[in-house]
Amino acid sequence: MFKDKGLVSPGDAAAILHVKPSYIHQLEKDKRIRVYRLKATELDKKELPLSVRLLIITPRQEDYIFIPVVDLEEYKKEIKQKKGATHH
Repeated sequence: MFKDKGLVSPGDAAAILHVKPSYIHQLEKDKRIRVYRLKATELDKKELPLSVRLLIITPRQEDYIFIPVVDLEEYKKEIKQKKGATHH
């Protein structure tokens, strides 16, 4: 959804990789992708860059979670290379 900003939600990350959202959480746990969490209750929107403020228009109780698109692209390349290596 916010690919032009370089950050996406876990749901968008799952769509980009064509996987289930639970797999995105596993990639985070395995430290294969970076995940940034912002506590909604501790957030001072005035101190954030405009690009991030635009991502968090609606107040929430849970954390805001952002994943860098570049990490997803790197992971896709890595998987493609592994698949190519196994087919030789």
